[in-house]
Amino acid sequence: MVTLEGHIHTVGHCGSSHGLKCDACDRSFDRDGYHCLECDFIIHTKCAFVFTAQETLSKHPSHVGHSLMFLTTGAPDHTDPKCHICGKNTKRLLYHCSICNLNLDIDCMVDSMCSRAPLNMSWHYHPLLMLDVGDHMLCAICGLPGKYGYCCPRCRLMVHEKCASTFDSPDITHPLHAKHPLKLLTHGAPDYTESECHVSGIHTKTFFIIVIFVSSTCI
Repeated sequence: MVTLEGHIHTVGHCGSSHGLKCDACDRSFDRDGYHCLECDFIIHTKCAFVFTAQETLSKHPSHVGHSLMFLTTGAPDHTDPKCHICGKNTKRLLYHCSICNLNLDIDCMVDSMCSRAPLNMSWHYHPLLMLDVGDHMLCAICGLPGKYGYCCPRCRLMVHEKCASTFDSPDITHPLHAKHPLKLLTHGAPDYTESECHVSGIHTKTFFIIVIFVSSTCI
C-alpha cells in the first residue's frame, strides 16, 4: 500500500500490459499506476503529482474569488458533470467550486498552471515550473524519485536541477561509438531508428533518449 500526499486513503499499486486508463489524464499511455478502492479512481504514477500540487492547481484565471476543491469521486450529483472551461465530461478527479456548483477538468487546470510557468529552457519546448512532484514522478535523467525540480506538468516530465547540467554538453563521444559524436535528443527516438539502446538493449522509454540513456547506464 502507498500513501499519496494530499489524499486521505491509502492506495495500492496496479498495472496492465496494455496501459491503464487514468482518471487524471484520461489516457492509457502508462502501464503503472495507483488504485484507490475507497474513491475508485486509477491514476498513473506520472500523473500523481496532481495530489502534491493541489495548492498550485487550485486557482484558475476564469474563476477568480472562490477557492476550488480537489475531488476524487467525480462531480457531485447535483452539478453539471461537464467542465466549465472546455465543456467535456469531467473524470473522477476534478476541481469543484461549491459556491457556484461548477466543475473543472484536471487537464484544464494543468493547462492553466502551465500557462503561468515562468522558466523557458532551451532543452524543452514548453515553459517549466520549479515544483515538488513528490516521489512518484521520476527524473527523466537519473531515474530517481522526483521531489523538487524542473517540471512540465503537460508532458508529465521532471528533471532535477542538478541533472539539468547534462544539457551543457549536447554532444558526447562514447567509447563504443568513437568514430561519430552522439547528439542529445529531447523528443524521443527518431522514427527511422529502433527504440532500444544499442549497448544495453533496454528500451529507451524515458523522455530523454539515446545519449542520455547511454551516458547514464552504459558508460
